[in-house]
Amino acid sequence: MALTISSPNTDRSLLTAAERRAAAGLAASDTSKDAILVPLANYVDAMITKACNVAAAGAIPPTLRLESVVETFDFKSAQNGLFLARQPVTEVTAVTEAGSELSSGDWEVDGRGLYRSTGSERTTWSVGQVSVSYSAGYSTVPYDLKYAAIKFMQAELNTAGRDPLLRSISIPDVISKEFWVDPTKSEIVPAEVLSILERGGFINKWDWMR
Repeated sequence: MALTISSPNTDRSLLTAAERRAAAGLAASDTSKDAILVPLANYVDAMITKACNVAAAGAIPPTLRLESVVETFDFKSAQNGLFLARQPVTEVTAVTEAGSELSSGDWEVDGRGLYRSTGSERTTWSVGQVSVSYSAGYSTVPYDLKYAAIKFMQAELNTAGRDPLLRSISIPDVISKEFWVDPTKSEIVPAEVLSILERGGFINKWDWMR
């Protein structure tokens, strides 16, 4: 499987600026802590995306936000269905099989699977390359995904992060705290956040690398 991003989303944020500030207990118009909250939110976005096992494509960071991608499969034997790495799929715009572009009636999307179809029944994908152009991700961030990001930000603010080299954090009018990190603890995303992601169905459990 090879994945390329044909139209990267420049807005990768799970939270708006106002939501980031609210998570820190600030007014929506209070920009005084943005120098800290913006990189913290970027970190939270990246860690949640990683926890959700979103497929990466080269040097472009993966995202849960809507992007247009091209995924190419090289089948050594006939396949009943192929499984797209990015989710949720919002639109399949083109499918090419063995160099020939198929019409929209020659395939059907079912969940995360794309199936070859004759119109009346499913058949198999041919040996060789199949290329799929599609859009996947969220144009509007779901409320439960936003809530997961908020809880993660608040956990980071309350514990001053998980960097083992950092021993204190001070954000005037927000938090000032000394802390110690257990070096035996490897979990980055808080268990409560993982639970929200799990219940929301955001974690991709399919091995897209195979």
